[in-house]
Amino acid sequence: MPRRILIEEGISRRGNWLVAIVRMGSRATAEIPPRRGKWPLGTDLRTIRAWRHRQQAEMLELRERETSPSSGTLAGDVPTFLELLPAGRRRQDFADLLAHWIASPLGAEPRDTLTREQILAQRSRWLEGNPTAKIKPAQIVTVNHRFRALRALYHTLDGLDTPHPTDQIKYLRPPRRRHRFIPINYVEMILAAIPDRGRAARDGKRPAHSELKIRLTIMAWTGIPPMQLERLRPRDVDLIHERITLPPRHKGTGTGEKPLPLDPHAVDAFREYARLGLWGKPFSRSSMKKSWAGGIRRVTAALEKAAAESGDRTDVDAFVDAIPDKCRPYDLRHSFATEVYRLTGDLGAVAELLQHASLETTKIYTGGAISERVSDAMAKMARRHPAPPPAAAPRLNKRGSLRSVK
Repeated sequence: MPRRILIEEGISRRGNWLVAIVRMGSRATAEIPPRRGKWPLGTDLRTIRAWRHRQQAEMLELRERETSPSSGTLAGDVPTFLELLPAGRRRQDFADLLAHWIASPLGAEPRDTLTREQILAQRSRWLEGNPTAKIKPAQIVTVNHRFRALRALYHTLDGLDTPHPTDQIKYLRPPRRRHRFIPINYVEMILAAIPDRGRAARDGKRPAHSELKIRLTIMAWTGIPPMQLERLRPRDVDLIHERITLPPRHKGTGTGEKPLPLDPHAVDAFREYARLGLWGKPFSRSSMKKSWAGGIRRVTAALEKAAAESGDRTDVDAFVDAIPDKCRPYDLRHSFATEVYRLTGDLGAVAELLQHASLETTKIYTGGAISERVSDAMAKMARRHPAPPPAAAPRLNKRGSLRSVK
């Protein structure tokens, strides 16, 4: 058999013939059989190249036709649904959520034959995960978002009045979460424990001011999340009139621009922020988390030391119980919202400060708060109905039995 001599990619010489081959993918994964052509020696290579290009185009079209989902299936109707949505973040969010349905066994099923039981079974599979395939269980909130996207697809393509399998399926109720707020006096203790100077650079020089501490202070007294703080510009903060204009927030349904007053602590922190020129300067979230965790450790160590000297662990136990599990800087937003609600009892004001479109979201942040109004009511109750004086402790005689107290 004549030896094969490679001329260029896809074209070789075998004896008195020029041979060309076109493949889609590797030898092991090729879904379409390779195509071969043969020409006499001396044929212009441009002719062979043109043939290869035509074959590649035909094979690519064939592969797309075979692999693209057919119309009427769930996977085939997703692009139609997405084209009806305006371009932007909402369309991208729905595309990401519906991609999970496409990848599921239901993606290849005819959409009009899907049943309520199939959808419920798929939700259960997501919630359970698959340890064998190393697929972690999905959170209830995540599964609810995916189901919401599927329901929107049916409503958009079939209409609200047309029965569809997502009817009568309720959203999953997530378990009640423990509050994430930290009492404001503990927040002040943690911030005070964070060093005022920044971390040393590679050259050994240590900044005179800790940028992370300034940012944490602003978050503690405004409730601004890290992403929004990074987007602030000098025009957004009026230090003369002590107010801030928060830019639009796009999380959830989103909110518009909002001017709000500033707490004096926040005003002082923003002055330092402006003096150091931190506007729009990106910062490390992991470094901020480490700085915050370091403050918690320092406060805990100081309280432990005091408890060892006094023998009373009341303060250290109270502090440890008040810090949420896996405490993070974002919990300062919860702490700010809780403190405002505790002092005012006004849930609407807290929602405006946090730029929440729904009061239900705000309730998640303030779920562990006892408002000033409730505290005053119970104080009046205690004054009106004072507790009886404690009974005298019973005395024991020499034999250890009780005797009456005169």
